[in-house]
Amino acid sequence: MANLPEEESFIINSIKYDCISMCMDNNATHVIQRIILCIDETKRQTLNMILLNNLKILITDCNGICVIKKFINSNKSEVIKKKILEELTFNGLEYIQSPFGNYAVQHILQEWGFDTCYELVDIILKNVYSLSMQKFSSNVIEKFLELADTKNRNIIIRELYNPGKILGLLKNKYGNIILHKTLFYFRARK
Repeated sequence: MANLPEEESFIINSIKYDCISMCMDNNATHVIQRIILCIDETKRQTLNMILLNNLKILITDCNGICVIKKFINSNKSEVIKKKILEELTFNGLEYIQSPFGNYAVQHILQEWGFDTCYELVDIILKNVYSLSMQKFSSNVIEKFLELADTKNRNIIIRELYNPGKILGLLKNKYGNIILHKTLFYFRARK
């Protein structure tokens, strides 16, 4: 219900010292998410900076990731997008393989697209075989296959159906799932 500039400023100033602990708390995370959704990004610059400076902590936390997903959705600023992308790219493999970080990677690919996230896409394509055989990173590969254009999908299919790699994938629980997903897309293009 707060919509006056004074009210919005009061809210931001009230949480700024406890923001990160609130982001990671089971209940308080919902307050931060609501603030992100309800207060325009230009009026929550202090909160934006706190979140940007603590991306790594939040991306790898079960509640923090929910805040980051809302933060990704709510910001239109190219400066903020660039900073989020820099962090996700710098620690890309770590996040892709993380129980919670993989959701940030999937979300950013879905929201901002492959053209914007080209450095992250490159990391995925260079490591597709090993990422396909791991529990959390295989989720990123599945999302990548779902969102990819024909060119990128074909790169993955060629890499995974390499005679020297396919047997390893077939024997691996997660790799096997990825192979099944690629068959779906392979059939769909015919």
